[in-house]
Amino acid sequence: MNSKLLLAAIVGGFFLLSGKKSSGKSTVTDTTGDVTDSEDTETETEDVPAKETPTYKTLTSSRKKIVNSYINMSPMKTNEPLPFGDYIMWASDKQKLGIPPLYQDWLANQIYWQISKVEGKTDLYSDIMGVNPTGFDGTLPYVLQQGKKALIDPETKGLQIVDITESKEQSNKRLGKGIALWTDINKFVKANYKGCNQGAYCG
Repeated sequence: MNSKLLLAAIVGGFFLLSGKKSSGKSTVTDTTGDVTDSEDTETETEDVPAKETPTYKTLTSSRKKIVNSYINMSPMKTNEPLPFGDYIMWASDKQKLGIPPLYQDWLANQIYWQISKVEGKTDLYSDIMGVNPTGFDGTLPYVLQQGKKALIDPETKGLQIVDITESKEQSNKRLGKGIALWTDINKFVKANYKGCNQGAYCG
């Protein structure tokens, strides 16, 4: 064979081999950032579902500070009118009604009422006609029940629950924001409160 033809055949073979596709072995980056070899790039990996983080849409950062302060204090009594501000008295009333007197529920009540007052949203000081004093808009009702309203005497500070007439639609509109906030507070407390007060039913 002519030496020129032999040289051309060798050079041509080199280019053919160098242009050949790889065997399927490829380089990928793992989760640690190190470079590793993967034998089969076609293999599908199972997706590991991410752990869901609870969301509390109504709890702003300022509200969470109030929630956490109550969780840290774990009070048995607050400044709320009796029997609402005393856990033992409140629990006794709940037991008479056959309702489990969970400390976490009571604590959620105290936090909800504190937030509603700090933000000027409580209706506690309003009269039965729904007129709120200056600085209180009544958007977070003290009692979250249809047809019920809490009234307080500005002189004696005594509290009474009175019946009011309202439709289901009116009730939903009046109580909606309060129920949403209380629900988030209650979920947050149950997820983060790890203690149990002496004498308290924490089931």
